Amino acid sequence: GVAGHMPVHGMQRHSTPQEQACLHRRTILATFCCSAIVLAATIVLCSGLDDAMGGGIGAARGLAHRYSIAVPLRVRAVPPEDLAFLKANFTKFIPVLLPDPSCGGCRGVSVVATSTVADSKVERVANVLAEFLDNDEDGQIDNLLVAAQMDRNGAVMVMFANSSDLDAANLTLEDAGYYWQDEGGVETGVPFNDTGIGRRLRVRPDAARGRILHVAKVHSVSESAADADSHLRCVHRQDMICDAVLEEGFHLVTDTGFAYAYPDIFDVRYGSNLTSAMLGTIGDCGFSTTSGVPPDIYKAFAFQHCSGAYHYGDYTCEFECLATEYFHHLVASYNGEYAWGRADLEQKHKHPEHLRLCSNGTSRATEWEICWEGDLSTSQKVLQERDPLGFGLISNTLFRVPLRMPDGRYTPPPAKYVPLVSAATRSRSLWWR
Repeated sequence: GVAGHMPVHGMQRHSTPQEQACLHRRTILATFCCSAIVLAATIVLCSGLDDAMGGGIGAARGLAHRYSIAVPLRVRAVPPEDLAFLKANFTKFIPVLLPDPSCGGCRGVSVVATSTVADSKVERVANVLAEFLDNDEDGQIDNLLVAAQMDRNGAVMVMFANSSDLDAANLTLEDAGYYWQDEGGVETGVPFNDTGIGRRLRVRPDAARGRILHVAKVHSVSESAADADSHLRCVHRQDMICDAVLEEGFHLVTDTGFAYAYPDIFDVRYGSNLTSAMLGTIGDCGFSTTSGVPPDIYKAFAFQHCSGAYHYGDYTCEFECLATEYFHHLVASYNGEYAWGRADLEQKHKHPEHLRLCSNGTSRATEWEICWEGDLSTSQKVLQERDPLGFGLISNTLFRVPLRMPDGRYTPPPAKYVPLVSAATRSRSLWWR
C-alpha cells in the first residue's frame, strides 16, 4: 500500500498515529535488512573478484605507493646492471614505469632503441605507453595489478630504425631470453611459458617480454619532424596521430599485463572470456590456420562467404595471435584509432578496393568489420551492438582498460609528478648511474 493510508473495502481512511509509528518501525527494519543483504553481497562479490584477480583488490591497495610514471620521459643511456644484456645492441633507453623496489628481479616498463633511432620517436613511444598506464593522466597508475605484472615481466618496447638495423644487430632474441614479436614480420603472439595452472611467470631470470617496433611507422613527438611524418596522421583527423605504436604499445600492455593480471578474463589462450567473445565475432568465417586452434572448433577460412565480423586471412597468425589482435580491435574501434583512420594500415593494404578495417556502408572490411570509418560515435555504437560481449569486457570499470587514444604527450598535473631521481631510489644503481 501507500504509506499514510490503507485500502479497506474499496475505501480509503487515514491511518492512526499508532499505525504510522508501526509502519515507520517496519520501514527502518526493512531498510536495515536490505542494506545488510547488499553489504553481504558486496563482500562476497569483492571476495570472489579478489580470488579471480589473484588477490586483486587487496593486492592493489598494497601496490599503490610502489608505482609511478618516470617523468620526464627523456632518452638516457641504457642502465648497466639488470638490463646489461641490452647494451650490446641498444644505446637509448627510457624508463616508463619504475620497478617496485621490494620486488627482486623486477625491471619496470621501458623503451630501448638503437643509436640510429631519433630521440623524438623513442620519446613518443614512451609517452604512449605512459598514457596507456595512466589513461586519464591524473598522475596515478590506473590498474596497479596490470602495472605489477608488466614490472615482473620486464615489459620492454624495442626500437630499430628499419629491418636492416635489426639484421645488423644480429640479435638472437630467444637465446638472450627475449620473447618479442617483430612488428614488421611474422604476426605471432607473444609466447607464454606455463609454470602452473592459472599463473604464468618468466622462466629465465634474464628474460624480458616485449615487442619490436620499426620506427618508420612511428610519428615523431618533435614539431620540427611533423612534416616528415605527416603520412602517419589519422586519415580523417589530421590533427591526430594514428601510427603503429598505438597498436604495438597496447599489445605490450595486454600481453605482459592484462593477460597475467586476469588470466581467466584476458588470457589469449582458448577458454578465457576474451577468446570466448572473439569466437562469437569469428562465427562461421573460420580460421586461416590450424595452429593453436582447438580441433573441435576449427573451421576452414570462409571469408567472404560467411557472416562473421572478424576474419583475419594471415595464415601465420595463430589462435593466440588472433586473440591479441582482437583485444586491440575492440579498443581501437572504441577510442577513435580505427574510426579516424590508421594511415599505416591503409598504405599496406593489398586490396585498395576494400577496407582492411571498419565498415563504410558499401563493402565489407577484409579483417575487422565492427567499427565505422570516419565516425567515432557510430563506431562505438556498432561495436556495442555487434559485439556486446567484447564491449562489456573493455567497458567494465573494474579492469580499467585504457579507452582513451593516446596523443603521445603524457601530461599529468605537475603536483602529481614523481621526480625521476628521489632520495628513496637514488641509491639503486639500476637506473641512476
